[in-house]
Amino acid sequence: FNPVDRDSQNRQFVTDLSWTRGSHNIKTGFNFIRSQNNIFNIRHEIGTYNYNGRFTGDGMADFLLGMTSAYTYQTRIQVQLRQALWAGYVNDDWKVTPKLTLNMGVRYEFLQPWVDNKNRLGVFDITTDPDNPQLFFAEGTTSFTRAGYRSDKNNFMPRVGFAYKLSDKTVVRSGYGIFYAYMEPYGDAQYLIGNPPNAYGVGLQSSADQAAVILRDGPAAGSLELENATGLTFSSYNREPELSYAQQWNFNIQHELGDNWLFETGYSGSRGAHLLRRYDGNFSPPGPGNINAKRRYSSASIPGTDIVSSPLGQVIYYNQDGNSFYHSWVSKIEKRFSSGFTLLG
Repeated sequence: FNPVDRDSQNRQFVTDLSWTRGSHNIKTGFNFIRSQNNIFNIRHEIGTYNYNGRFTGDGMADFLLGMTSAYTYQTRIQVQLRQALWAGYVNDDWKVTPKLTLNMGVRYEFLQPWVDNKNRLGVFDITTDPDNPQLFFAEGTTSFTRAGYRSDKNNFMPRVGFAYKLSDKTVVRSGYGIFYAYMEPYGDAQYLIGNPPNAYGVGLQSSADQAAVILRDGPAAGSLELENATGLTFSSYNREPELSYAQQWNFNIQHELGDNWLFETGYSGSRGAHLLRRYDGNFSPPGPGNINAKRRYSSASIPGTDIVSSPLGQVIYYNQDGNSFYHSWVSKIEKRFSSGFTLLG
């Protein structure tokens, strides 16, 4: 049983203008979006017990003995997230000659990161100085201090393309553009709304001869309180991120084969850069012993308290270090019949 209540809303203002003058068709516009995401999620307040057969070789047998391989506890989350996007664009479709049309334009977007109305976000920074990680808690009034990471303001997206009529039956088209990502993921359990002290998670791990928790006893008294908790899990985010974007390009040829027959063939490619990846930034290497005791980061100070938690559990690390490439060649043939029926192959 895990009740979750969300109140997500977008308030948007959009304006567009089209202007035709001679051989030019110019379009420009502005877009503003104010987003909210109010979240109430009890997560794993009653705890989750895992049995993987570590002690007997069979998960059901471990369960009957009450010997857990891992135990997870999380406090509830209650936040009121807000975000804003400002965007504008200008585009020109220029009919240079009766056979050649050029498309040229640029779009700009400024996306502020999510902030909470009551500053309940935090980031466990393992990127700035990996040897000395720190937990930063939301404060102040600026976007950076409240969100925990800086906005990327260099988000210009040029687009260019052309269409050229080789003959009455053949047209060549090509285009290129850059497209930035919009909203970053913000899952309830593992984003920056889940860092202590306002919210936290405890992950208890077993060793070869000792269960994480004995089912009949449950977690030890006080072991899930923040001041006593071990195996705390944290979320980390690059505080100077490059916003994810994709470059896309294509080239294709369309040829009319006969009455209502069209053949098209072409190449399409894309490249993704600074793609957001999520992985354990405090993984435990293979080998005997307690999983948490082998992790790289063993302790963390909780801002605003005298608490130094140790040992630590996993650090859910968000970093813009992903890349992708895509190449394809696509061909199709189309036959248009009467009454709007179309056959594609």
